[in-house]
Amino acid sequence: AILALDNAGSDSSKAQAWLLNQTKGTADLTWFLEIESSQPTSCTIEYSSLSFNIDIGEDKKISSNAGSCLTLSEDDYWLRIAPSCFDEEFVVSCDKSFLTTLLFRKSASSTVHVLPESSSSAPGGTTSEKVDSLCFVQNNICNYEGTLWASFVLDSLDKDVSSYLPYLLTLAEDNKEFIPDMFLYSITSDLEHRTSLLSKQKTKKWWSESGDKFYDTALALYPFQKETFQEKTNSKEWLLSVQDANGCWENNIRNTAFILNSVWP
Repeated sequence: AILALDNAGSDSSKAQAWLLNQTKGTADLTWFLEIESSQPTSCTIEYSSLSFNIDIGEDKKISSNAGSCLTLSEDDYWLRIAPSCFDEEFVVSCDKSFLTTLLFRKSASSTVHVLPESSSSAPGGTTSEKVDSLCFVQNNICNYEGTLWASFVLDSLDKDVSSYLPYLLTLAEDNKEFIPDMFLYSITSDLEHRTSLLSKQKTKKWWSESGDKFYDTALALYPFQKETFQEKTNSKEWLLSVQDANGCWENNIRNTAFILNSVWP
């Protein structure tokens, strides 16, 4: 509704405010702090008014835990952040030039994702890292499809949706029926998502991840409203060949509207 109102030039501020209030932190992700330097270095990590000293060797390994919030992990290359400390801000300082970033993965998965933003500092300077991972909820439970759409719409309004990307990225493989590549490509402009999305076209005509090839084709082509390329041309030819005499597709109002908006805007 917000997307439609915005396209029509109507005020959607109250709906946006309500939507932004329907979030919570994600608990099913494992987070790590990485501290990287081209030289061996000694560092201080501060949080909760406490300070901990660690060393990073020439082999990039970290020497010790940094309190109860940060424990050695992954062969001592990273520090795992305890779930009870996701609200903590970790301030890092080292005696050599260094950078810090956060990494995350779905619990029980071996696939690790890296946040696109990293922080760097000269010797003696500081960086700050804090877990920022949210989802949109329904009945207080993370709703993956809802988070895809809400993030997509808010991003189209130039809102910062980076907090939702960790959840969307790590759960994408478990939710293929929603075609997450469309949303992730629209939000991030990452060409890997574009390539993955186009590769899922069936018989060079349609997409069918959910079982509804008309809705799925409209969804898959939605980021490309102003583009022309072979996969899209093939889909347009197929859609015209199966359009009903009355102009609809299978007399489905939602799908017909979506197809027109996506493919013939």
